[in-house]
Amino acid sequence: MFPTGLERTVLSVTVIVLVKGFAIVDFHIDDDPKSDAQVCCMVEHTFPQEPYRVCHEQHATPQMDNGTVMCIHQCYYKAIGMFAADGKVNTDAYIKYRDELDPTLRDAFSYSMVVCAKIIAKRMNHNIAEVNSMRCSPLPYLFNRCLMEVGIGNCPPERWMNSSLCDNLLKHPKDCCQLPSLIDEELLRNCKTLYGGEPLQRKLIYERGKCFVECALNATGTLVGGVLDQAKILHVIVTATQNDPAVMQLFQSSTLQCFQTVGAGGGASSPAGCSSLGVDFVGCVNIKNFVNCPPHVWSNSAQCNALRQYILECPQPF
Repeated sequence: MFPTGLERTVLSVTVIVLVKGFAIVDFHIDDDPKSDAQVCCMVEHTFPQEPYRVCHEQHATPQMDNGTVMCIHQCYYKAIGMFAADGKVNTDAYIKYRDELDPTLRDAFSYSMVVCAKIIAKRMNHNIAEVNSMRCSPLPYLFNRCLMEVGIGNCPPERWMNSSLCDNLLKHPKDCCQLPSLIDEELLRNCKTLYGGEPLQRKLIYERGKCFVECALNATGTLVGGVLDQAKILHVIVTATQNDPAVMQLFQSSTLQCFQTVGAGGGASSPAGCSSLGVDFVGCVNIKNFVNCPPHVWSNSAQCNALRQYILECPQPF
């Protein structure tokens, strides 16, 4: 698979909307107001419960499909004023929420708002046809889920609860699916010097991550002039996995699927000049590899099985 630091950055970005659980607030029907993020990062939310119960009663369905989840969250976040009647984020309300947090959490929440605004805007624009066809806007759900996930990734150490439950949220997929590295470590030396690349257990650095992934792909010749070279990528896969046909087939299948969903070129550049194409593509491949990991390289532990089940069961609006 890709190097540890690269995987951790990419998986953190990509799994933002794929880990089971709700957002800043998660009111279950049993009235337990604590989400995993609040328990593990010891966050005391100030959101009211009653509007959530009302919205759940209005929109709940027996199947509780993706569309239903989106409708419940749209209803709830509008009811408490975090989203305006026109469906836009009420920035002032989120800033007020941030300012009422414990001082140790404010910087992380500010960072989360900036990162999530960029990620969700891109995701919504990229899937505009699907968004327009949904009966409720997915924006409130996605934005608040993103805030939760980035919040977990940046939880101050002094607030993190050391427990098996919380550590399970940060279980690294590489520890579960033992796939080979496709990129030689020597090729990455300069990229790590420029952009980092060490394990990022609780740190999401999206802009640096984009540049690191782009640098790594450029080093292998699989990304040239801002365009992914499908033939070159498939050649790298064959070279690295020729002794394991099942793993080779996995990488090839994931790669071809991700070329269909992500594309081969045209990723938007950040002010630093790094394209999002590489991080989106590698993240897509890593997710597909993880959920379809062959049994002979899968760590059949309770934590790994739970992580894969979380991803498989999570609402995916697109």
